[in-house]
Amino acid sequence: MPIIVGMFSREALWQRLSGCAFWPLAWALAAACAVPWAVPETWDGRVPGALLAGGWLGVAASAPLALRRRWVWLPMALALAWGAFGALGRQSRWEAGLPSGFQRIEGVLAAPWTMAGGARRGAIRVETPAPLRGAVLPLSLPAGGAAPPEPGTPVRFQGELLPVEAQPAFLPERPRWRALGDGAPRRIRLRSALLMEPLGPARPWARLRLATFARRRFEALPLPPGAARDLWGALTLGIPPAREESFSPFAESGTIHTLVVSGLQVTLVACALAAAWRRLFHLGGSLAGIGGGLAYCLLVGFTAPVWRGLLMGIAWIAGRATGWKLPPALTLHGALLAWLMAHPAAGCEPGFLLAWMALVGLVWACEPLAGLCAPLLGRAAPGFARALAPWLTTLPLLALLHGGAPLWGVPANLVLLPLVAFLAPVCIALVFLPVPGVVPALGGLLGWTGEHLVPAFARIAPLATGHLWPWIALLLGWILLAQTHARFGRTRWLCAALVAASLGLLAAGGVGRAPPALSLEAVDIGQGDAFLLRVPGGDATLVDTGPDPAAARRIARVLSRRGVREPVHLVLTHPHLDHAGGWATLARLWPAASTALPAVAGPSAPWAGYGPPGAAAGARRLLRGQAWNRGEAAFSVRWPPRPLAVRDYNMISAVLRVRWRDREIWLMGDALAIQERDLLALGDPGEGPRFRLLKAGHHGSRSASDPAWVGALRPDLALVSAGRRNAFDHPHPEAMAALRSEGARVFVTGTCRGMRVTASGDGWLVETGDGRRLLFSGRFEDPVAHQRLHQRPAHPLVVGAPLLVGFGPHLVGHGQGRAAGDAGLVAGREHPGQFQVLGGGEGGQALGPFQGPGDARGHGHGQGGEGDRQHRGEGGRPAVDLGFRPVGASLQHVHGDGQGIGGPEQVARGQTLVIGAAGAHEQHPPGGQGGEQPGGGDGGGEGAHAGAAHPPPGGRMDVHPRQLGREGG
Repeated sequence: MPIIVGMFSREALWQRLSGCAFWPLAWALAAACAVPWAVPETWDGRVPGALLAGGWLGVAASAPLALRRRWVWLPMALALAWGAFGALGRQSRWEAGLPSGFQRIEGVLAAPWTMAGGARRGAIRVETPAPLRGAVLPLSLPAGGAAPPEPGTPVRFQGELLPVEAQPAFLPERPRWRALGDGAPRRIRLRSALLMEPLGPARPWARLRLATFARRRFEALPLPPGAARDLWGALTLGIPPAREESFSPFAESGTIHTLVVSGLQVTLVACALAAAWRRLFHLGGSLAGIGGGLAYCLLVGFTAPVWRGLLMGIAWIAGRATGWKLPPALTLHGALLAWLMAHPAAGCEPGFLLAWMALVGLVWACEPLAGLCAPLLGRAAPGFARALAPWLTTLPLLALLHGGAPLWGVPANLVLLPLVAFLAPVCIALVFLPVPGVVPALGGLLGWTGEHLVPAFARIAPLATGHLWPWIALLLGWILLAQTHARFGRTRWLCAALVAASLGLLAAGGVGRAPPALSLEAVDIGQGDAFLLRVPGGDATLVDTGPDPAAARRIARVLSRRGVREPVHLVLTHPHLDHAGGWATLARLWPAASTALPAVAGPSAPWAGYGPPGAAAGARRLLRGQAWNRGEAAFSVRWPPRPLAVRDYNMISAVLRVRWRDREIWLMGDALAIQERDLLALGDPGEGPRFRLLKAGHHGSRSASDPAWVGALRPDLALVSAGRRNAFDHPHPEAMAALRSEGARVFVTGTCRGMRVTASGDGWLVETGDGRRLLFSGRFEDPVAHQRLHQRPAHPLVVGAPLLVGFGPHLVGHGQGRAAGDAGLVAGREHPGQFQVLGGGEGGQALGPFQGPGDARGHGHGQGGEGDRQHRGEGGRPAVDLGFRPVGASLQHVHGDGQGIGGPEQVARGQTLVIGAAGAHEQHPPGGQGGEQPGGGDGGGEGAHAGAAHPPPGGRMDVHPRQLGREGG
């Protein structure tokens, strides 16, 4: 009976009947939210005019469908999606014209200073440089040192504008899009507040004055540092916790929405003010509630959840006062649409998407779930459904965005949401009117909540997302259920299917993907190590966990996206923060089948504080000679030889050797050159298989990668784990030179934004986080080597196979020689035939753009000098024309010896691209023959040459690398 009354009350009937017409908004929003996921972050915003016009013509052509009720969602979805695409393009073009690097910056400090993550964080409203005028950019300072100027102070300083970098293509993250959508595409970090020169007294505007006043009132509260202060500030003023330990349990328990100011807090504040006004003055409190909610939003800032909560709160208060309540389908989706139109990248914001789907579950999925559970739970079904529905509707998003779902999310929210509903307005009131005795008592309650209650629920059920379509289908299925229910359609079978699919995916651990071959992935976690090793027929092995909880959360996302469903075997090479700092967090995010640590002599406890309690005591101790098989691979410990007592724990760093068929991987951890020489004395590396891969020791520092060790190992590939812009200047040129001198191709994980190396039939397939895909065959024997690349679009916006509009493939060449090598990098731009050429060798590199069709001009630079090369097509055709090639066509690199770069004299559209070298090989493409031109430097040198390996039907291509037995010119 309670279910029937809830479904067919007068208010419920009105809400559902009046909202039926607004459900096309939901599908249009879904289409617009998909755009920033489909368009790569590295896109420069340029679109051919014909494509842009064609898109809007398609939108206009679909407009008549709006007259048909069944198809009204289609033109709305096309219009919103194409509008979001155009807005992202405009933002990218704007960002491309902004300055970067060290600049003279003037502006006004625009936010109160906050301690977070060991630094002071604020913001500056920029006046100079002119292209950034009006932008509010994040500004950070070290936690210690001189106090910064007050908010509202005009300042001037010389600082570095740091672009927001695109994240690895491997992960579901879009920080660059979000930064562009928020108008903050640059970051500023200063080493000291003394670098800022005040240009006058502080003149804060009204909103800044209000925020500064509230911050000072909060800082004056008698709250001890720690969880109590962190949670109070986050709950009331949206201040990020100063300690990661306060934030992480909320993220892992699915209760992060209670730790940030969201629509819930805004609605609670507005309703509490309206009720208090009515109680005190016996008058309608609608205006007081709306005004208070607006003031609170001004205080904490207008984020997407705050905006949504404000609009929905205003609609609720106005409806309660007038009796005419707007349908939730309009208030929710109208608020989301208004925000999305101003912030087109909001579709890739996790908070935006999770709040939307949680409300879809809470408002529309509860009644179908209650009806499904009523035969078992009776009168308890509605309450159970209200708790379960938001968890189920957000489950696919949590899997896709975070790699897992909070296992105890439902009971955690049942406990915390009522607590937040009580504490949020009370804590806000106590910031401005602190009552003696009450503030410490509530602070103690918050501290106990953050340190004991929430961590008890911090358990993640890891979910593999090796295939995306089941999760996307489940997500869209919940929207369809909500729409069907709102239109009085039959929902029992659809609801049962969605619940069964959700529970089935949860029980199965997601959708896995077995590894086809040996693979090693370097996770991009900054300055630190985290390597995922997968072998056919065996469980995954994770070597090190990165420096902090944020690194552990990224590792969990990588495990999920790779389709890992099983518990991982964890190996920690040594007890340093950059290798073991994420251990404790990862233990909550992903189960470990086993844990292995290097043996340490002496009574010290080096692992204390890194892992969960008792984990180190039960871990396996690694010593030289231990070996085991995992799947088809053989693992062997090569260091340490015995338990060692040392001050520098790099000296005990575990060294692993992994063999699979004709492949061998050496994982050196932070082993130093002295250990490498000891390994040589112990007989390593010995005779190895055909292919070897080396993970270089100690982040490529000069204290590792001993030339004798590298010469004995002779790796095909070398991976160096070093973060971008790290403070240690890793990797060191000496280590890089030692690796390259033995013919190894060297990749730095930070520069590549993470990478994955997979054993292929005839070499190593390297996939980098910046979108490159390279297949290396054999070693780079000096001066002859053979290399293949798979064609991949630089910006893979595929409009229609096999057509690639506006984006071209990569041709990457590598040259090496004493005098002047030459490397070619060709990337399509506006249309085929307009490229860039990057040339360089041992002596340096230079950049030169192709000026347009029929004119290709590059520049080479070497130790012996420099020279230009120029190719000009005939009849207005480009000299180098890739035509329209489908994704999957391959390219081939040939390294040969000669005097410089030779190139095609005539290559028609669709024919084979040939860049050869004099005397190195022969090319016979249809319609043209490779020519010869001098280039490089005065001394000559070896050239790097590329040619498309797929000539058209009837064409012929002969490649004959020849070793001419000489080096240089």
